[in-house]
This record gives sequence, C-alpha cells and structure tokens, in this order.
Amino acid sequence: MRFIFKYYHKRYQATFVSVLMVAGITGSTFAQVPLLGHSLNETDTHRDVLFDWKLQSAAQALEVGLASIALGLYDDLLSIEPLADETIANLMFLKATAYIAGGDFYQAREALESVAPNARGSRYWLHWSVANYGDGLNIDIVALRMAYAKVDISELIDIDLAWYYLLGGLLDEASNKEDDVVEAAWIRAQSAAISDTQAAFFHSLILRQKLFGRGSNDSLVTEMRIQLDRLEGVTAITYAKEYAVLLHKMQRVDEAVAVIDKELEDSSANYGDIAREQLRLLRAMIIGEDTPEGQIALMELIRSGRDRLIMEVALQLLARTEDTERDFSDFLNEMISRSEPHSLLPQLYYLRCQLALFNGDLSVAEADASILLEQFPGMSQIENVYQLLAYAALQRSPAQYRTAADLLTQLRDQSDLVAQTDQLNMWIGDCYFLNKDYENAADFYQASNRSDRALSKELFLRIVTAEVRSGDLEAALRFLDITYTEPIYYDTLVRWQAEWNVAQALQSQGKV
Repeated sequence: MRFIFKYYHKRYQATFVSVLMVAGITGSTFAQVPLLGHSLNETDTHRDVLFDWKLQSAAQALEVGLASIALGLYDDLLSIEPLADETIANLMFLKATAYIAGGDFYQAREALESVAPNARGSRYWLHWSVANYGDGLNIDIVALRMAYAKVDISELIDIDLAWYYLLGGLLDEASNKEDDVVEAAWIRAQSAAISDTQAAFFHSLILRQKLFGRGSNDSLVTEMRIQLDRLEGVTAITYAKEYAVLLHKMQRVDEAVAVIDKELEDSSANYGDIAREQLRLLRAMIIGEDTPEGQIALMELIRSGRDRLIMEVALQLLARTEDTERDFSDFLNEMISRSEPHSLLPQLYYLRCQLALFNGDLSVAEADASILLEQFPGMSQIENVYQLLAYAALQRSPAQYRTAADLLTQLRDQSDLVAQTDQLNMWIGDCYFLNKDYENAADFYQASNRSDRALSKELFLRIVTAEVRSGDLEAALRFLDITYTEPIYYDTLVRWQAEWNVAQALQSQGKV
C-alpha cells in the first residue's frame, strides 16, 4: 500500500501576524533595554515585522502548493539570530508541514522530533500521524492509531479537519474495512475543505490514494480485462479507469497507460468531454506529475480542458511539482496572455502574483494583485490579495507603510467579523508604528483592545510602547493601571518589559 501527500495547507485565523511568532516580535520590537542610558533604544522593528510577514507568506505559499518556496522562507527565518526556543520549535513544526507538502516524510519526522514534548498538542499529533503514514509502506498501525487517538478534533483549526478525516479514512483502509466506509471518509475530507483551492487539492489527493491504495492481484486484473472487452460507452470508460488503476497498482504502468490511450483514441466511443478529461487526468497521474511527460499532459489538459474541477486539480498537481518553477512561471504567462480568457484566470493570476512576490518582482506582483482586486473581487482568496499588496508595499525601498496601512484598512472595512477587525486594527497600528507615527499606532492598538476579551501580551506591549514613543507617558501609566486586574499582569516577564519601557522614558525626561 502506497500513499503520497504532496501538499499541506495551513491557514491562520487572520492574515498579518502569526500567533506562533508573537515571541519573535515581543522579544525585541516592543521591549526596551533596562535603564542604561537617557534615551529609548530603537530596535529593529522593521526586521521583526518583516519576520512575521515572511512567516505568513510561507503559509500562503503552502496554500497554493508551493512547498519548496515555503521551505526556503522557513530556512531564512531560522537563520536569524537570536531566536527564542519557543520560536525555533514553532518554526520547525511549520517546516515539517512543508516537508509533508513536498512528500519528504523522513525530513518531516526529523523536524517534528525537535518539538518539545510539552508543546505536542493535537495539531502536532495529527501531523506526526501524516508524516508517519508517509508513503504507506511499513506502517506501524498500532503506533499510528495511538497517535491519532491523541488528536482532539476541537483543538484543530478549520484547515486541519480535512486532514483529520482523510487520515481516518487511511486508517480504515489499512484495517481493510469495507469500501463504503473508506469512501465515506474521502467524502468527509473533501467536504471539509474551506476553499476551492483546498477542495481541488483533496480531490487530487483522493484520486492519488485510489491509485496507490489497496493492492490487487492477477486474477482481478484478468476479470476486469474480460469485462472491459464486453462493454461499450459510458460503462466501458468506467471499467477502463478501474482497469488502468489496477494495472498501476501492480506497477504495470505502461499497460495502464496503453488502456487509457486506447479509449481516448477510440473515435467511435460515445464519451463526453468530461469523461475524456477524466481519462486524461488519470493518465497524467499514472505517468507521474513529477515527470516531464506528466507535466506536459497536465499543461495540455489545462490549455484545452472544459471541466473546471478537473482543470483545477491539474493546476494543483502542476503547482506542487518541484524544481520546475521557471517552466511553471512560463506556463502561467502563456495562459494569462491568451486572447480568450481562461476559466481559471483568477487562480492563474494569484499563482503568478505569489511567485513574483517571492522572487522579488514587485511590479508584476502588484500589477497582478491589483487586477484581482478590480476584476475578481469575489474570489475566495481575495483577503490574501490585500495582504500580498500590503507586503509588496512594505518591501519597497523606501517602504510604503501608509500604502500598506490603507490596504489593510480597506480589508477591515469589508469585514463583518469582530475578531478579524480587531486583528486588522492591530496590524494597521504596526504599519504606523514602523512609520514612526506612534500616536496613530497607539490609537489603532487601543481600538483593537476590547473589554469583552482577554488582553493578549502582544497587544499589551504594543500599546505601552506606542504610548511611550508618542510621548504620552500619562496614557502609558493609565493603561498600566487599568490592566492591573488583567491576566496578562501575572506574566512577570511581559509586565517587566512594559514597566521598563515606561521607567526608561521617565528617566530620559529626568522624572526618575
């Protein structure tokens, strides 16, 4: 039994600062040094916020299947010194998810081993299970079931649910449960997808599992061959697909491809366009999407296809292929420049925007993102487009902080979710903070602080530091007073950092 994962999509609750990297920003950006002089020390705030943007960019790369880019970004982040132990552990966990996306399960397991035992929660054990299922060979089912049993579904984020159901189906299949039980798990996994992109990915994943899943035998192959010879039309194509899959499971790849080619070449067969495209997709997967011939087949299917879902699956498979970034970029350029717009044009623009941004081609990234906002405002990833534009503005030289803040403000004004609005206000405040407009930064930080939820340590330090740097020490002192009863008060390190900020400012003014 063999199964290959080629993708991992990790979506954060919001899209500017990752909760996982709070330590990276609060440890230096919003904490001053002790009383060693008479002025506030300016730390490298720009670097720290870019750290968080790069972290989110890696997550977005995984979302569209660009695992190799995500790995590169995580390696860049891990090369920064100093990093807190918690930050390193979180980065290694994320790096493991990128290895899973690229099908490198050994490296994924190695990365997961670096996560401290006390940090191994439900999400850890879910990904440990995925990494240890790996390619489906030599599985320790007992250990895998024990790990899977440690996963509390209520502790997973939305994007994890599809993986949770899929892994349950894999375990059912490994235990030789009935086909309808396994099929039900596939349906649950695909239904749990939170975007069109992820739905297409899990569709391809399920197709792959059917290719590499339970084994077969010669007698069943012979029986299928006899049945296929007796059938015609739609029934025949169903048997042809199943027959090709069975041959592939027995590693008789050339014979499997020949079965499909024969059906595609049969001009007398009364197959519709969708049926033929299903065969073409199956052919490309049997050949291997990581082979030149398989990639050419996927590209041609996207060029000439009619069924949107099949083309989306083909695009996902193509995007996840390693070491073909330049060819993929050329293909995206070709498809976008066609005189007749392709039905997947928004996805094509979005992928090219991502690649351009990661490769430093800001003009192309900004142009593509602007087209998406203007022409495709209803696409499922539109929130990410605002972030891509804001990130591009932040990378400009000089950085365009106000532009980034305006883009996030537009996104905030479209949001009906209170929690998302609060997060966006904090990130808008970050843009003003980086621009040294501390008064406006403090206002946005304060707008993000609501009385009906606990005050987070990252927001707590942001508010104090912005008030101090704006020169409003009274406001900083008042804020410290009113948060005396907040749970954050009992975090000694955080409270110490905030109070040293104020004390240092008071000293610089000769008040202590």
